[in-house]
Amino acid sequence: MPDPADRRARRADLRVLRTLVLLLLCGLPTRAVAEGEAWRELHEHWYILEIAGAPAGYVHARVETSGSAYRSSTESRMRIGRGATSIGIVQRTVFIEQHDGTPVEVRFEQTMGRDRVDQVYRFGPESVEIRSNQGGRELTRTVPAPEPGWLPPMASVRFMEARIAEGATRAEYRTIAPETGFEPQVVRLRRTGEGERTVRGRAIPVTLWESSMSGLPGLVTMSAVSTDGHMIETAVDVPFGRVTTRLATELEARAAAEGVPPDLMVSTFIRPDRPIEHPRRTTRAVYRLRAKDGVLAEIVETAIQRVERVDDALHVTIDLSTRAAAPATDLENRAYLDPSSMVDSSDPAIVEAARTAAPDPAAPAAARAEAMRRFVYGHVSAKDLDTAFATASETVRTGSGDCSEHAVLLAALLRAQGIPSRTATGLVYADAFAGSRQIFGWHMWTQALIDGVWVDLDATLRDPMDATHVALGLTALDDASPIAGIASLIMLMGNLEIDVIEVEHAGPRR
Repeated sequence: MPDPADRRARRADLRVLRTLVLLLLCGLPTRAVAEGEAWRELHEHWYILEIAGAPAGYVHARVETSGSAYRSSTESRMRIGRGATSIGIVQRTVFIEQHDGTPVEVRFEQTMGRDRVDQVYRFGPESVEIRSNQGGRELTRTVPAPEPGWLPPMASVRFMEARIAEGATRAEYRTIAPETGFEPQVVRLRRTGEGERTVRGRAIPVTLWESSMSGLPGLVTMSAVSTDGHMIETAVDVPFGRVTTRLATELEARAAAEGVPPDLMVSTFIRPDRPIEHPRRTTRAVYRLRAKDGVLAEIVETAIQRVERVDDALHVTIDLSTRAAAPATDLENRAYLDPSSMVDSSDPAIVEAARTAAPDPAAPAAARAEAMRRFVYGHVSAKDLDTAFATASETVRTGSGDCSEHAVLLAALLRAQGIPSRTATGLVYADAFAGSRQIFGWHMWTQALIDGVWVDLDATLRDPMDATHVALGLTALDDASPIAGIASLIMLMGNLEIDVIEVEHAGPRR
């Protein structure tokens, strides 16, 4: 028979794992699963969010139960510096599941521009209905349900409770994190030891854990949990600094969202080993990319970009004269043509803008795409850094934004005219930007699928493309996988070195 002290320790571990799993899985409104159904709160916690030691906002996590369901919700608010300005980001999500572990729905609210985007994911036996609403304009689509065998939040907790009751100090299971899309992710947890944390001047014994998720490679969350099951602290080390959440009062947590925000733009610029003259005239270039810490992971290849691994570095060749054909799967992928909450190409203002930019539907797709690129270049006249990530319809109405707003608006205009599109995220060279000189800065631009080839189009520039654009990720920005191709950049920001090996230029402009 197990020792009573051992059983008490295991019960404490059960509470630890419950809190850990919920904080790991909770997304970012709290509404009833059925009209009039009452909810009873199980847990509520407030946390200060810090980035590189500076207060950046807060996280509010809550778990509730009713007669038939669990509701796991989180709200996060943060501010991030971008040179001389700053942006605010608000995310709220609720995951509702029945007591037997059957998923019911996920509700997600996100404000990164002026307009809020609302999304509802309703689970059926064979499909998931995705309903998006932005500015009163609703879009509904259906995608296949994930393969069975994954666990929603509270089902994950029950699984972990059973594993710990068996004496396990590590576990692995599959779940869905709405922010990474509807491909089930593998979660791995491991107990690493014990320690102490100071909360309001009092030392508290804690159990230490590590957790990771397959959809966010390289990110390991270190967690400190009190023996009575309260999450005290989490920490994730990323190249631009440690991201932490610390248990706090509501007043302390809300105050953290009002301070001077940490800068995540200028501090992550990359200065190459030598400057590039006339960058907008480059037609071919070869770069050596290295990680400051560790070995650089593989990056994408595109129609104009080839990548070769040489020792611990990647040699990236960008040649505007090459046009590699797109894979057959890209030609059939509806995500590049269908509207989404970000690329809301069915919005009447987008349809009208596309018609204004390229009025002749019989013109070649390449000509129409370039006409729309030039239209976006001129239409976004307030080229500022005050918006985090606005939808296409917001940008077409405000005429303001940075590279992401240009890229998303152009992607929507292309789809409105039946041209498949996606966005590329990566780096671009600038002689001067945000007070810095001769640097590679983080950037987003558009790709259009024309005659079986992905064509790069940068609507922030006078000319469509040059060889200082280094693509690191690609995404359709569809509602089923909203951050695909973007999340992997987190482990690159602040961890890259670039050497300029070769550069070729076009003739001088006349």
